Amino acid sequence: MKRILSILLVIVLVVAAALFLRTIYERDQATRTGNAMVMDITTEALRSWDAALIIENADPALLSATQPDVFHTLFLALSRLGMLQELTDIRYEMILPSFWQISTTASADYTMQAAFEHGNAEIRISVTRKNGQWYFTSYQVLTPLLNA
Repeated sequence: MKRILSILLVIVLVVAAALFLRTIYERDQATRTGNAMVMDITTEALRSWDAALIIENADPALLSATQPDVFHTLFLALSRLGMLQELTDIRYEMILPSFWQISTTASADYTMQAAFEHGNAEIRISVTRKNGQWYFTSYQVLTPLLNA
């Protein structure tokens, strides 16, 4: 009887350890892919002032609330800032669900400072992860240049 209980205990411990390791792996992957998507697309979009990169990776809810032409017009106006020099003070907060939901949904909010040839801007981005794919739910470039 003790032998059977020992075997069952070992099996339970192995399964628990496997679930724990899977959760760590899934969280790490979600963080890596989210950060890579945000940074790669933001860097390229702000270097080329191409709103298409944001639109291609936007959540359908964002596109239904904001027409793609608005992004193109905004990026055209923002292009007066000139070439992107650097992104600094990058901060993010990621909300990942419990281990049994980790592969389906997650969300993150990013803020960063951008230095351009002709001014500075604060970038605020929100993303959501659905079925392993990250999408922009909000994308703001805040600069005094737009007030001028």
